Amino acid sequence: PQEAFRTAASAGIVLLLGLLLVMNLLAILIRNRFERRW
Repeated sequence: PQEAFRTAASAGIVLLLGLLLVMNLLAILIRNRFERRW
């Protein structure tokens, strides 16, 4: 069971890191778009 938990934990960490990167990219794109309008 410990091995399965380790794989699940590492997969979850990688998923969360990817989500953070995607959200940061989206925030930068949105900010740039709004800056061009003003």
